[in-house]
Amino acid sequence: LVLASLLTNVISNFSIFLPILLIAGLAGWFIMSLLFHGAAKLFKGQGTFTDTLVVTGYAQMPYFFALLFIPLALAQLFVKDLASLTLLISITISLAQLALGLWVLILFILGFKEAHFFSYQASVGTTCLPTCGCLVLIGLIFFLAIIAGLIGTSGLLLR
Repeated sequence: LVLASLLTNVISNFSIFLPILLIAGLAGWFIMSLLFHGAAKLFKGQGTFTDTLVVTGYAQMPYFFALLFIPLALAQLFVKDLASLTLLISITISLAQLALGLWVLILFILGFKEAHFFSYQASVGTTCLPTCGCLVLIGLIFFLAIIAGLIGTSGLLLR
């Protein structure tokens, strides 16, 4: 009965948020393609923006295999008493995500090499530049949030 109630809530919320997720996914794909295309132009890439869109879309296709992890993640919710099984599930999911990430990285590098008529070095640069830039930006945002939290907390303590 609890599982049925949980599934009903998930399905009803999913149907509400599905259009939002779809629009956000398409916007993310477009923005990511813009960043990669800009990096490709910095490395003197000859491909078009459409070529970059295609590579970006196809390179991320392996992430659909991540949907296979959902049953494992749900199983983890119901076997909390078995710590070793929960650990095994977590390790399996982590290793599979690492493998998918490497597969996607290789697809980006090979795709940009072909689409923009690059050397491997320029293709690696095109792949890494926006990726590292976004990671630095995310890290900076987290750092500033922590600093703001510390300042806010210390301000409360002084009152």
